[in-house]
Amino acid sequence: MRKFLLTKLNILIVEDNHLQCKYLEEVIEDCGISDLNINVTDTLGGAIEKSDKKKFDLVFLDLHLPDSIGLETLKNFRKHNSQSSIIVFTAESDESIALKAIIHGAQYYLLKGKFDKHTLRKAIFFSYHRKKQELRLMNQSEQFSNLISHLSGVVYRCKPDKEWSVEFISKGIKALSGFSTSDFLVLKMPLSKLIHPDDYKGVSKKLISALMNKQTYEMDYRIIHKSGEIRWVHEQGEGIFNKKGDLLYRDGLILDVTCKELAREEQKRLNDMLNSRMKELNCLYTISELASNHNFSQEELLSKIVESIPSGWQYSDIACACIFLFDKQYHSNDFRSTKWRQSADISIEGKKAGSVVVYYKEKRPESDEGPFCKEERYLLNNIAERISRTIASKQALEEKLILEQQLNNSRKLESIGTLAAGIAHEINTPVQFIGDNVSFIAEALDDLLEYIDQMKSLAASSICPDLKQEFKKFESVVDMEYLKQEIPEAVSQTREGLERVSRIVNAMKDFSHIGSDDMIKTDINKTIENIIIISRNSWKYVADLEKNLDPNLPMVACVAHDISQSVMNLIINAADAIADTIEGTDDRGKITVSTESVDNSIHITVTDTGTGIHESIQDKIFDHFFTTKQVGKGTGQGLSIVYSTIVEKHKGNLTFDSVYGKGTTFCIELPIEQVEIETNEA
Repeated sequence: MRKFLLTKLNILIVEDNHLQCKYLEEVIEDCGISDLNINVTDTLGGAIEKSDKKKFDLVFLDLHLPDSIGLETLKNFRKHNSQSSIIVFTAESDESIALKAIIHGAQYYLLKGKFDKHTLRKAIFFSYHRKKQELRLMNQSEQFSNLISHLSGVVYRCKPDKEWSVEFISKGIKALSGFSTSDFLVLKMPLSKLIHPDDYKGVSKKLISALMNKQTYEMDYRIIHKSGEIRWVHEQGEGIFNKKGDLLYRDGLILDVTCKELAREEQKRLNDMLNSRMKELNCLYTISELASNHNFSQEELLSKIVESIPSGWQYSDIACACIFLFDKQYHSNDFRSTKWRQSADISIEGKKAGSVVVYYKEKRPESDEGPFCKEERYLLNNIAERISRTIASKQALEEKLILEQQLNNSRKLESIGTLAAGIAHEINTPVQFIGDNVSFIAEALDDLLEYIDQMKSLAASSICPDLKQEFKKFESVVDMEYLKQEIPEAVSQTREGLERVSRIVNAMKDFSHIGSDDMIKTDINKTIENIIIISRNSWKYVADLEKNLDPNLPMVACVAHDISQSVMNLIINAADAIADTIEGTDDRGKITVSTESVDNSIHITVTDTGTGIHESIQDKIFDHFFTTKQVGKGTGQGLSIVYSTIVEKHKGNLTFDSVYGKGTTFCIELPIEQVEIETNEA
């Protein structure tokens, strides 16, 4: 007999039929195994107990035992013993049972009474070596799994079906995704389920493109952990193709790069933050530079500031700004009001005077305050505060300049008043002398002319021819008829000139005595009459002045010299406007000064036929230092002082109506009564 290749075996026979058991022992002993050790038991429990105590190379297992029946016998034994080779030894010839037995861990299947020594030898040899091979493969597989499990990523293999079913995946998937390998291998969960919905389309596109071109793929994307946490991964892999080019598998490696991606995002965030802070600083610096320039008017300053504001915001390309201040608005370029806004109040002397508003013209991601971040809130508050300080400082400076101007005007008026009083006194005395002498000369001339007429009559009736001849000679020399006609007219013109001088002197005397700052009852018509006389030199060469003064105008409580100065400013401005219109022509303009009583106030209107005021500057004409006159001709304070005098000091109103190219009408409205006035008949 040929020597059996296996020389040493420990065998366990699990059989409750003693005859079958005896037969099997005899056949085994006849196989030529030199070192053979056979143990026998008739129950599953006994088999498990023996295998726990001793290692068996081969187990003959009957499926029908007193304590277990069918495939459950094999399943239960295999749970306790995974190392031994098992030959199922049964009387059932059902091939399906044989196949199931192999699936559940048996290495061979023998039918009782259907085998001989040769078949048994073959079964023992095959079962023993097959189990050894299985154990070796299992060991290699375990080593491979352990090797993969120590990798920092997840190794996978997917089938090329619709769901990319997972055929293999390493244990690292648990740490990466929170799902176990069984979720993918047993429950058939696809890997694509992990991909963030926002990244799914891009990942699929790259994957399909790479596989169609038989190229490796590499991509970064987000996955959603079982806990809901968002993680970043880096995946690289390739398709496995057969010789025909058909896709068999997709193998790849997935690495957790969350920390790296978070670090990159943090670096980007810090860079963005640094850029934003630089933009904010540049914005504040620009506004500070503008605020420190005292050459700008308030309108110019705010217009330039509002243009510089959007540059300090994160999304400056879609940002616009608006400044609301004292019922006026200043907009940046391409301004558009939207619902995405951020505002800060502008306060002057503790009271809200307006606001600064920044708008986004398009929707942007939510941040600390809508689409705006908290740093932009600090920036906007700083801008509003800077505007508040700048406007308050500018107003204080302008008020100081106005007070200085008013003080200078008062001093000038006082000096002019003193000078006018002196001049009026000095002129008045010789004017009286001249007037008295002119009256005397006029009377004397009347007598002298009468005397000459009498002498002429006497000479004509005289009988002395020489006398008649001498008188005719005298008349031819002196041209008596001409003198009789011209002398009375010359005297009349002289008297008219003296009366005009007298009116000017009286107007100067009245003007020199209106320096009080008290509110007193004043004859506005008389005040206007005096101002027209005094200002005549400013308008007589360019315009005719017409008066429409209400004779029933009541006395008005006011500071008389302030009203005089205001009306004079309006008349002079009217004359200047007409001069610009008629320059280079022989035309003359017209100025109309009117008064009327309306309810509890009186209206003073000054109308001219000058250039008019263009619509683009009509909202600026009362601003301090604003002027359209040439450098050196105007200070830009005339109308602002009139406005301050009428509106702020006298609680009245100053309005205008202008048509560019045709003329302007200014209207002063003064209340007839003021609070706490001093009554004095002027």
